[in-house]
Amino acid sequence: MGAYRWIRAAADARASNGIAVSCSARTFDTKDEARAHLQDHLDSRAGGDDDHALAAERLRSLPPYAGIVVGIPGMSWRITYTGYDLKIFSVDRQGVVSWVTTRPPSSPSAAPGSTNGHRIPEEAGAPSEVVKIAEQHQLGRFDDAFTVEWFISLRPTRPKVRIYAFESGVVRHQADTEPQVFRWDQIATVSQSVVNRFTNGRYKGTSFRYALTRTDGAQIHFLGSYKDSAYARRADPNHWARRYNQLGQRANQRVSQLLLPSAVEALRRGDSLAFGKIAISADGIQSKTGLVPWADISSVSADNGYVTINGAGTFWSLFSKPVSEVPNVPLLMTLADMCRRNTEAGP
Repeated sequence: MGAYRWIRAAADARASNGIAVSCSARTFDTKDEARAHLQDHLDSRAGGDDDHALAAERLRSLPPYAGIVVGIPGMSWRITYTGYDLKIFSVDRQGVVSWVTTRPPSSPSAAPGSTNGHRIPEEAGAPSEVVKIAEQHQLGRFDDAFTVEWFISLRPTRPKVRIYAFESGVVRHQADTEPQVFRWDQIATVSQSVVNRFTNGRYKGTSFRYALTRTDGAQIHFLGSYKDSAYARRADPNHWARRYNQLGQRANQRVSQLLLPSAVEALRRGDSLAFGKIAISADGIQSKTGLVPWADISSVSADNGYVTINGAGTFWSLFSKPVSEVPNVPLLMTLADMCRRNTEAGP
């Protein structure tokens, strides 16, 4: 049996719990194979079916991620591990299907130090309050743990902070304080800055900083530095700071993925979306001189630490902003690509 499959849930009044659930007939060794199969499945049913056409479009626009979820009113598809716990589904008043992970009723209670049956390794040192709050907020599979210290003049200035990373978010815990939960679906913005530092052409290290802001305004930061094995031959590819940076990257991609459906709907309503000082709409990008239609945009990119927007037939860029000043960069890139492709396709 492969490690991945895709599952479909749809509102159905004829079903006993109001939800009809089905899954792919085969399983897949990788999430990419499962995604490709789901894409083919949706595309094959898109002709003459607006729901499947919309789902196919949304899946195609999503960045790669193991926990891909595609939702439209009354129907959802999800790529998941075949060994995951039982999935329970519900439908809100708008008919949008939601997914919740629980332990099967027949399974024994989770052992101490576990979340939803996924044990936190003892070396992670997770206190009972972290385990409890992770279960309460259904954070899912435990992934990694990090110890963060703040230094001034080589002396710690604050108590150590532990970051516990899970499939659906993180828990921030400091001694003698209540653990804080940051679920990916409760994050409004992610700002990032990743810099490879060179001196006289010699690589000195990579520093990173991610700022995640929850919808209620609370923030959490991931920051550190390490030697990247892509530039330093003897660098440790499993260095904790490298993994910490990867956590920030995953969070950035995941949050943008979760925000994408509502962002697409906002553009379809004619709303504008702001990414720092960059404002876009379905018609184009707002510049100092007015609206620039998507047809006049030649490229939108995020390279070398800058988000750059170039106009067709012009030498100077319309925008060139540091990535750190542009929140939710993956979301901006995806929306810009969708809008430009829609313009090229025509009415």
